[in-house]
Formats: sequence, structure tokens, C-alpha cells
Amino acid sequence: MAHKMCIGFVVLCLLNGCGGNSLPDGVVLIESPDVSQLDDAAKQQVNGAFKSIQKLQTEPPADQPAKKTAALYSQAGQVFHSYAVLDLAIACYENSLRYQKDGDILHLLGRAYRETDQMEVAADAFSHAADFLINDRAAMPYVVASLYWAGDSYLELDEIETAREKFQLGIDRTNGRQPIFYLGLGKTYMEEDPVKAIEHLSRAEGMIPGRKNILYLLMTAHRKIGEVERAKQYQEQFEKSVERLLSVDPLHVKVQGLRKTISAHRMRGNTALFKEKNYVEAVRHFKLALEEKPNDAILNVNYGVAMMYLGNIEIAGESFAKAIKLDRTRITAYINLASVHQRQGKLDEAISVLLQALDQNPSTLDAHSLLAEIYLTKQEFAKAIELYDLILQKQPANEFALQGRSIALAKSRRYREAMEQLEGSLQVLEQHPNLIFLLVQVLASAPDDAVRDLERAQEVLDLVADSEEYADYVAECQAMIHADRGEFETAILFQTKAMKISESLGREGRHEIQQTALDLYKNDKPQRMEATE
Repeated sequence: MAHKMCIGFVVLCLLNGCGGNSLPDGVVLIESPDVSQLDDAAKQQVNGAFKSIQKLQTEPPADQPAKKTAALYSQAGQVFHSYAVLDLAIACYENSLRYQKDGDILHLLGRAYRETDQMEVAADAFSHAADFLINDRAAMPYVVASLYWAGDSYLELDEIETAREKFQLGIDRTNGRQPIFYLGLGKTYMEEDPVKAIEHLSRAEGMIPGRKNILYLLMTAHRKIGEVERAKQYQEQFEKSVERLLSVDPLHVKVQGLRKTISAHRMRGNTALFKEKNYVEAVRHFKLALEEKPNDAILNVNYGVAMMYLGNIEIAGESFAKAIKLDRTRITAYINLASVHQRQGKLDEAISVLLQALDQNPSTLDAHSLLAEIYLTKQEFAKAIELYDLILQKQPANEFALQGRSIALAKSRRYREAMEQLEGSLQVLEQHPNLIFLLVQVLASAPDDAVRDLERAQEVLDLVADSEEYADYVAECQAMIHADRGEFETAILFQTKAMKISESLGREGRHEIQQTALDLYKNDKPQRMEATE
């Protein structure tokens, strides 16, 4: 709340003037930054920024022009911002603005607020930045960035109309030449009017084809209006694409460019990987950092993760393997390497790697969980159940363990135990869709007559009967129940409906199993759960 009050004061000061060179009320004391996590070069840079404003705090020069004082705070704020010392960056930007109005600094203040999830004041800062800069043709790239981030921030706040105003203003000011504003407008219409969303998103796609985020939204919007084939075309393009359409923000790029140390590239890579999901940019920064520190285990792990997201599985695996050699205790490297082997179908190699991870740290639940999942795939159900039991001892509400254990029990012909496990799980995780569908499957298709209970199956299914997200699963379960009652024509209708819904939702991977069930119903046969010796 303190920052919200500060931005209001800043804007008022900008409108009315601060007066002379006296120290304005409300200037924030900048404390010494915590540099304990930075490398030596970064420490020197951050401490240097602090020293440049330290005298302003203790002995403000009486005859120093306000413009110079503002510039000193601004420069220090940008260094703090570049190294993610965001509380001090915000304070410096606000101090700078109390001395002199500046659209650039308002924009950077908005970025700092946004990076600390203070979306409301971020939106205000971006809006004011655009107002100051909008009539300066030379500042147009900055105006584009401010208007886009203002619109996107209002969209995050669910203030749809205000977001549209900002995106539309961006289109007007740039004569419709910036695809990022059509992307923004498209996002504002996704729920309210998918047809209008498609109109704007198609403009963006036409201007800069093949961007992953545009293709995903087009795919989703076409599904919403029932245009399945068109949605499939966009899905195919989406799966092949890598780069996303991102806002070009020259001011923020300039700030990030102040970081030239290894820790800077590490931080920028981590931001791109974990927050922005910009995997190409993440790889670029991790590569630069690895040129200086090739034997840094964490850098190798994060580089591998970014490569996995880009589909470069082999390079990712090499990076994880190298990280393990560099640091035998780096558990995330083992788990990621096992995931690579799993995706390559090398399940025995994945198991070997996970067992090594558990030798290093026997209490690692992530390793237990992935190992159990692989044993389940290999149909080694007893081993899977043992691992799920270990997980549930520590995390009784772990949904993946509850679900996996239930599947393993059912596949082992322990149908009653599976039913009891699922009934108990739903007492802990009420109305959990996956658990509900599993329980209905056991109650409606278990080969054990003493376990099947169609009345209870229908009762459980009714808990999610109105779900739009899982409408195909609901229809499949309903078909299963009708088939077990001998009502095969009704079962066929529900199963056909389920297949159409799955297709519209892009779940084509379920077609084969759905078709198998439909063929059973057409031959007047109910479904029965498969068991494996």
C-alpha cells in the first residue's frame, strides 16, 4: 500500500511542480543494498550505484539542479533494477520523479512494480508514462512499450475495457503497424467474443507469422466456436513453433544491458526461463554465462531445462549428465536426466538415474514420484505401489500419488482396494476430476461383480456433470454406466458425443481408446477394466 500512496504523490508532484532545489517531502531514504548473492563484479557495480546517491541522502547539495539530482537517482535505480534489487530500484525511481518529471522513468517504475506483482500501480505508471511520451515522435518505441504494458497490466487486473482502450490507442498511434497490439486486443475478447478475438489475432499472425502465443490463442478461439479443422491446423503450427511474439521494450533492454557479469546472465536467463517462458532468450544468456563458467552445475541444469522446452532433448540430456559429473548432489540434474530418458523411451536408464538420485538423497519425493510413474508404465505395479506409499506417508494429500496408487491397484486386480483408496481420496481432495473419473471407471467396469456399483458410479459422476473442461470424460463415463446396464444404444450416443468433444478440445490422442470402447458398445459388450499379471 505504501507504494500506491507514493505513485499518487509522484503524479501530483509532476502536475504541480516540486519547486526549487529544496528536498521534496516524501523522498525515500535508500538503504545499503544486500549484495551477498552477487559475484564480485556485480557487487562492485551495485555498491558503486549506492555510493553515487549516498551523499544525496546525507548532505543534499543546496545548489545542485533538480535535473541532475533526478538523473543520479535514475541511474542508481536502473543499476538496482538490472540486478533485481527491486525495492531500492522503486525507491530510486520515485525519488527521481519527485525532482523531475520523466516518461522514461515512469515506464521503468511500471516495470519494477510489475516485476514485484504490484499490478495496479504498474498499470497507472505505464499509463502516465505513455501520456508524457505520446506526443514525442522520437519516443514512439517507448510509447509502444508503455501502452502495451499498460494494457496487459489492466488485463491482468481483469479491467477489460481499460485494457482495450490502451491496445486500441496503440493501434491508432502506430497506424496499425504493431502486431503486439492486435495480440493484446485478441486476448481481451477470448472469453466474451471468440470471433472478434480471431479477427484481431489473425491480423497479428498475418503481420508476423508463426509465433507460438498467437497460434495457441487462435487454436483455442477456433475450438470455442466449433471450427475443429481450423483449430487442428493452428495446433499443428503451434507444436512446430518456438518463438513467441513479445513486446519490444527498449528502455527495459537498456536496463538489462547494464548487467554484463556472469551473475547477470544467470539472472536474465532464469527470468527468461521461469518467469517469461522465453526459452530462446534463456538459452542465449545461459550460453554466455557458460562460456565463462562451463563447470557451473546449476547453469548446466538450467540450460538443459531451457533446451528441453525447445525440444532439444539430446542436448538437454548431455547438459544434465554434465551437471551430475560436476556435482553429484545436484538432485534436479538426476530427475531431469531421468525425464529425458523417459521421453526417449529408455525406461531402464531412467530408473538407474533415479536410483542414483535416491542414493544421494533418499527423501527426495520428486525422484520417488517419477520412479513410481515409470514403474507404472513398465507394469511393475508392486514397486510402484511401494513408492506411492512412501510419498503418501509424507504427503497424504499428494494427488499424483493417490491417483497413481489407485491405477496400480486396479491394474493388479485389487479392485476393492482401488475403490476404497479412491473413496478415501475424495474425502481429502473433494471433487478432484481425475480421482472422480477413476472411481467411476472402477465402479462401472471392474470385472469383480462385488465391486461394481452403478448407482454409486452415477452419484459420483454427478459431482462433475456440469464441467465444460472435462465434458468428454463425463460423456465417456456416462456411456460406460449405460453399457453396464445393457443400454447400448444410449451408450453409443454418449460415446460418440465424447469423441466429438475430445476432437473439438484438441484431445485427438484419446481417439484410439475411445474408438475401442465404441466398438464394444456396438457389439453389445460393456467395458471391463484391463488387468495385468
